[in-house]
Amino acid sequence: MFKEWYIQDPKGIAMGDAAASYSKFEKDVATEEESFYLLIAMLPCEKLWGWLSQQIESGINDTNVYSFWIEDNLPESDTLATYINENAERFNVDQQKAMDIYQNGMQCEVDFFTSATIEEDN
Repeated sequence: MFKEWYIQDPKGIAMGDAAASYSKFEKDVATEEESFYLLIAMLPCEKLWGWLSQQIESGINDTNVYSFWIEDNLPESDTLATYINENAERFNVDQQKAMDIYQNGMQCEVDFFTSATIEEDN
């Protein structure tokens, strides 16, 4: 994977606060809630990355090193969302808890992408 992403020294990569917080959020949901809620926690990522890949789909070409990422994230269907919607009742999902988890996941996405745009004062 490092070669594919042209990363020479993976030890030089550090997880930022927003990514660490997002990771902790998903880990907490995975360890403290029923497993179905983890699908809900992951849904904002699937939706956003699918949308992003659609926005830059025209950039797919032989010279774009990220073409594989764009192609891999193009949404073929809303499989996860469909599964959640079709099975929420079966798994006795608490709608308010599901909404809270989804909103927290969306905020994690916002924080993650915002963290890449904040300039540090030197």
